[in-house]
Amino acid sequence: MRRLLVVLLALSLAFAFAIQMPAQAQSNALIVAGRFTDVITLDPGRAFETTNLIVHHATYETLLNINADDLSKIVPGLAESYS
Repeated sequence: MRRLLVVLLALSLAFAFAIQMPAQAQSNALIVAGRFTDVITLDPGRAFETTNLIVHHATYETLLNINADDLSKIVPGLAESYS
């Protein structure tokens, strides 16, 4: 009897999570994100902390980028061409 209750509880929880609709973001919504750490350096050659990498990714353009649709393809960033 106990096993049956556990199975029914597990199935009901799985069903409850399966029928929930994903949240829809409003088109005019403002998203504010905060970090608790400071940027240690703005030198991309010395940046190893997560916060520094986030700031550098938003600040510096790279020579090459990875195609978002096909991760096996490299596309030019600042570089006009490459071989």
